[in-house]
This record gives sequence, C-alpha cells and structure tokens, in this order.
Amino acid sequence: MRFIVFIVFLSVSTLFSQTNPVGHWTFDDENNLTKAAVGSDLVLTGTQTAVAGPEDGNGAVRIGIGSYYNVAHGIEPNGGGNMVNEFSLVLDVKIPELGHWYCFYQTDLSNTNDGECFINPSGNVGVGDTYYTEYALIPNEWYRIGISVKNGELYNYYIDGNKELKGRAGDIDGRFALDTALLLFADNNSEDYTIDVADVKLFSKALNDSEMLALGGYHEKPPVPIAPPDTAIYPYLQSPT
Repeated sequence: MRFIVFIVFLSVSTLFSQTNPVGHWTFDDENNLTKAAVGSDLVLTGTQTAVAGPEDGNGAVRIGIGSYYNVAHGIEPNGGGNMVNEFSLVLDVKIPELGHWYCFYQTDLSNTNDGECFINPSGNVGVGDTYYTEYALIPNEWYRIGISVKNGELYNYYIDGNKELKGRAGDIDGRFALDTALLLFADNNSEDYTIDVADVKLFSKALNDSEMLALGGYHEKPPVPIAPPDTAIYPYLQSPT
C-alpha cells in the first residue's frame, strides 16, 4: 500500500513540476531588471529601460532594436532529439504601433539568422514556417502570448489563453529546437522593434489548451476562429519560400 501511495505521489509531483516554469522573469525590480524569479538571471546585450507595467506593482521593461536577452534555460534535451524539442514560452507584451516587425525569440545564439516568432507589420503573430494568426494585436494594449512547441507534432499560438493558431510543426532538432540557451527579442536584421515586456515564463513541456487557458490574459474572448494549419496567413518576408 505504501509503495502504491509513493508511486501516485511521485507521478503527481512530476506532473506538477512540469507545469511550473523552469524560468520566470517579472521585470519588477527597477534596480535589477534582469533578475530571475525562477531560474537563471537574464544576460542583457544592448540597453533596457524600466517602464510602467499593466497595473500598479507590476513593472515592465522596454527593449528595442539590437537589444536582447540571453537565457540559459537549463532544460535537458528532449522530444527524441539532441536538443530541446519540447517547451513553452509565455510572454506579456505591448507594442507601441503597427508597421514594424517585433521578434519574440531567437534560437541561433550567434543571432545571424532570422528569429523564430514575430509580430508582423499588421499585428499578426507567427512566422512563415508556422503561418500567422488571423487576429492582429492592437497597439498600446497588453497581451499574453503563448507559444507551445513539440517538434514533429505541434507548434501552437495562444493569445490571452485562447488558442489562435494550430501552426505547422517544426522538425526534431530543426529551426525551433533550443540549444543550451535562447535569445529573447533578438533578430539578425533589425526586425525587433521596440517592445514593452512585463513578464516571461519558460516551461519544459508543451502546455496544452487547458494549461494555457489557466494562465489567463488581458482579453476575455478569442477574437477570431483558429486558422487551419495548412493555410498561410500574412506570410510576408518570413515565408517558407
């Protein structure tokens, strides 16, 4: 009986730990904006500025073109490859205006390739290899953007907890796999316009719909139906072709 209880406890503990972030950055300390609430501190390249967050007591950082963070995530290789093929990234962000490219993350640590996920000049979230959400972000409003990745199976986008796109999955150890670190808000050719960031969470698993919904957001209802995975939405420059 004790053995059975131990197994159940171990299974529940493992599941619980997987749904907790391995990295969490809140940007609340104006004197130490790169400080981690969970995981390793961020390493800044370039400049950053403390700004007001979504509400009192919730700070944010403004980071612009050519500036980015290096994140030593500590996740072991997973998903059947030699790199990190399964993870989730959740970011609270606000853009000042349309007409620019904004980049969420970059897997090339030398930052010599395109980033992996963008807000395009029309406000849609995605990249050519996965396609783009139909919903476009509105400037000067806060959003919680979720990216759930399991290479070979899925690459899904969420806005304020609601699934907005079943993206085309990447290859194992391919473009969307993580090395020992990743870069936040970095792009090789200045498609990383100034963005405000109030919170970043990194998970070692691909969060499902219920787990993303539980994280909440800033807008209550999904604004549009989910675009099918075989339909290119606003491909722009990051198109596969």
